[in-house]
Amino acid sequence: MVHVPHYGEIEAPPLDLERTFRGVEAYFGAGLILRRGAAVVDVGASIGALAIAAAKRCEGEVEAWCYEPVPALYAALEHNLWKNDWLAGGKHRALNAAISGSRRGLTLADAVENAAVPRIDLLRLDVGNSTVEVLANARRSMWSRVDQIVIEAEDDAVRLRAVLAIVLAQGFGRLCILGPSMRRRRGVVVIAARPAD
Repeated sequence: MVHVPHYGEIEAPPLDLERTFRGVEAYFGAGLILRRGAAVVDVGASIGALAIAAAKRCEGEVEAWCYEPVPALYAALEHNLWKNDWLAGGKHRALNAAISGSRRGLTLADAVENAAVPRIDLLRLDVGNSTVEVLANARRSMWSRVDQIVIEAEDDAVRLRAVLAIVLAQGFGRLCILGPSMRRRRGVVVIAARPAD
């Protein structure tokens, strides 16, 4: 258990936690907005840093569905969802599952539908080198429920263009690209939101 200033006690395998939380805060610095009662789906959630930061911004009033396939990270995620002061007592789900880029496994649309809420305020996706495939195989009906998206993407011009094309085709207008990611040596972060009404 490690104390991270402003975020409380965090369970984690050996990680640079300050760097992890700086990376998440960079999302909000780039214009992400969450309000009390927000619904967050985090695919590739690691230890739950986004859920913790979201709960802090929403004063504990957030619902989070977090997917993490790596056993050690999942164990820390599950602990943090129930024991962190910002998340304690909320409606959260930790799922030990990988999201597949093919239609045979659990898909991104499945992850969004599992949330069982009419609107997803924030969808975050960190699936390594499968980003384009995961996005491309998402069902069209899923996208209308998502207001903002954060994508940890590969630092490859062709794949990044493919990610941007998919995001723009789904009606996301406000776009910000951060790179290199504060949490990776290589890679970029794509942040997109629906245009304000």
